[in-house]
Amino acid sequence: MELTLTSATTITPHNFIIKELSVEQDLSAGKTAVITFTPAQPGSYPIYCDKRLWPLPSHRDKGMEGTFEVK
Repeated sequence: MELTLTSATTITPHNFIIKELSVEQDLSAGKTAVITFTPAQPGSYPIYCDKRLWPLPSHRDKGMEGTFEVK
């Protein structure tokens, strides 16, 4: 599977994490990255960004999360 990630921000860096599938990609502000991985089995997996500026909450804590479906 190949995903193209594009950051729409111009200052704040982000990352893309699917912990259960061992996927983690940093994404600089305004940049694009392509990630390739092979899910071992179908399922629903949480995706999120855990970047943060101390002492503020992480991006995930602010709602930057979702679900990745593998069929």
